[in-house]
Amino acid sequence: MNKTKTKFFTICLAATMVGTTFNFPTRTLAVETTQPTVQSISDKTSTKVPGVSVKKVTLDKKTDLQVGTEATKTTEQLLATIAPTNATNKNITWSSSDISIATVSATGLVTAVSAGSATITATSEDGAKIATSEITVTAFTAGNSDQIDSLWTQKWNDEFSGANGTTTDASKWVFDIGRGPNGDGWGNKEQESYTNSTENVYQQDGNLVIAAKKDASGNITSGRIKTKGSLDMKYGRVDVKAKLPTGTGYWPAIWMLPTDNVYGVWASSGEIDIMENKGRLPNEVYGTLHYGAAWPNNKYTGKTYNFPSGTDVTSFHTYSMEWEPGEIRWYVDGHHYQTQNNWNATDVNGEKIAFPAPFDQNFHLILNLAYGGEFDGMSGDGSNLPGQMEVDYVRVYQSPKG
Repeated sequence: MNKTKTKFFTICLAATMVGTTFNFPTRTLAVETTQPTVQSISDKTSTKVPGVSVKKVTLDKKTDLQVGTEATKTTEQLLATIAPTNATNKNITWSSSDISIATVSATGLVTAVSAGSATITATSEDGAKIATSEITVTAFTAGNSDQIDSLWTQKWNDEFSGANGTTTDASKWVFDIGRGPNGDGWGNKEQESYTNSTENVYQQDGNLVIAAKKDASGNITSGRIKTKGSLDMKYGRVDVKAKLPTGTGYWPAIWMLPTDNVYGVWASSGEIDIMENKGRLPNEVYGTLHYGAAWPNNKYTGKTYNFPSGTDVTSFHTYSMEWEPGEIRWYVDGHHYQTQNNWNATDVNGEKIAFPAPFDQNFHLILNLAYGGEFDGMSGDGSNLPGQMEVDYVRVYQSPKG
């Protein structure tokens, strides 16, 4: 489109003849000119680029968080689902109705601030489509099972309240016997042989006792029990309150293996170590994931929890793991010390399997007290036996997400 503009020019005329100069009056002339209109840069950038529009945004409808020095769940990563999946602009803006209760980051990470309720809103940049999630924040005290029950539904437990000296509940636990399928110390060159004897596994004063000791022949014996067949879980929370022995060679563990090796042999199908300890290091425990491909091409990632001054593994502590789709969290006495949400899996053909495999299948719980082996450099000469691991309770909860 062209625009007409008028410009003014002043013209002075003069003429000279021999011997005479003539001056003419000044005249101002109006001249019409035309030129194209220039569109501003801001006009151009605000022009909507054609594409596939956002029709709908969805979020989880309800999330429970906690605050307090012993809180076990203070954050939650919300994920906004855009429909259709091929929408051109998938940008989301996040907001909280009350930042004194809960804040939300630009990526949808919600953080509890104080007790109360707030609404988190996800708004699409394209079309201003809105979805909301209700956040309830409670003050939390570690060890308060009523508060845990308000967030998770208890589905399985053992309080080990049987008569003193009796074995474990056969409807809940089965025994692993011997030195492993290949007789090689369970693949770790452990020194003990596991039994189902009440010399090694028994209930006493409301606790489970797993005792490592030497038998009459001088062989090291101990116990390893598992919930396979009675508790095979996918997602949830596990709390185990236990105290451990100290001394070089002791290797107590609270851990999980897949009920079915869907993706192949260890560690293709995964392993979740809720708690492990090296007996010579009583001030620390470890939480670890094993995954990737079959040994020896497996991977592992984890962290160490260091106890505060004045306590160690010889006192009762609650070791917890929360497992949700795509994320696993570790706690000691309600203190959150590790989150993992980045792992991978490879099948028997070497093909990568979609995340969150392998941690998307049923796993069962294992409690055992090993001695020696490769975990701590083949340490332990048996001179510090007997020793025992005591468990006050095992409580398992269903994830609020199913």
